[in-house]
Amino acid sequence: MATGISLTVIGNGNAGKKTLIGSLIYKCGLGLPQLGELEGEGIKSFNEIVPFYEKKGYVQSFYAPSGLVTVQKLQEPDYTIWVVDGSDSSSWNSSAEKLGRLLLSGEIQPRKKLIIAVNKM
Repeated sequence: MATGISLTVIGNGNAGKKTLIGSLIYKCGLGLPQLGELEGEGIKSFNEIVPFYEKKGYVQSFYAPSGLVTVQKLQEPDYTIWVVDGSDSSSWNSSAEKLGRLLLSGEIQPRKKLIIAVNKM
């Protein structure tokens, strides 16, 4: 039985959050009608999917074995993915400090898991 799962994707600017979400939607959440719409709009990369969905007012979601995953900006999501830009080693410390502040202040409190994704390696 499918259940609804909430996911928040956060990280520093230009870390690849939209690309990650777009990739998950494209690979695990697109039906043929949505694929046709993306092609009709000339969307050719993963990072263009999120702005397209936002413009159209579509829910950003995809399917996982445990159920439908909806990407939302919540304080207490089921899962949080923190995206780190692996190509910019000068930002690693500030990224870790920012994540620590968010967790300690309670601004983000994943109920199940915090996942750290290193992008652009």
